[in-house]
Amino acid sequence: MKLSQNWPLVATVAVSLVGSGLATALLGHNTPRAPKVVTTEELHIVDDEGRTRITLGMVKGRPSVRLLDADGNLRISLYSSSDQHHKKLIAESAGLGIIAKNGETRVALGLEYTCPMMKMYYQGGDSLLAVGVLGGGLPAMVLREKDKDSADGFRVVFQAPHRESQP
Repeated sequence: MKLSQNWPLVATVAVSLVGSGLATALLGHNTPRAPKVVTTEELHIVDDEGRTRITLGMVKGRPSVRLLDADGNLRISLYSSSDQHHKKLIAESAGLGIIAKNGETRVALGLEYTCPMMKMYYQGGDSLLAVGVLGGGLPAMVLREKDKDSADGFRVVFQAPHRESQP
């Protein structure tokens, strides 16, 4: 076998070796590593169509995580201290707000000051149910229903332990 007859094969092998050596030298042996820390003021995670679905950031100086529906409406909010998105979320607290498509908070779960609480709201924002643990470990619950004959349009269906301890 003469080299002059097989020069195309020898040239192909030589070019392949040189090319792979250059590629390794230029690109490195490893794939790029992700940074261990990313610093930013706000992070938006988007869906396949480029719509923001999750935001992580600061709202009025407080950390917040918000989940949005496909139309961009806030549906779930994780909040701390007094950075609530909606006025119905539990004041001066940390917790979770579940928000209806119309923007109304329907469920709030969290700490009201140091007391664990869960609140549910009628459409329109009026309180339906509040369950929690008051100071000193006293459990409390208030359940209301609409009543067109009462002054505020609602009546208490159940309350424990008594009216003065309403959450």
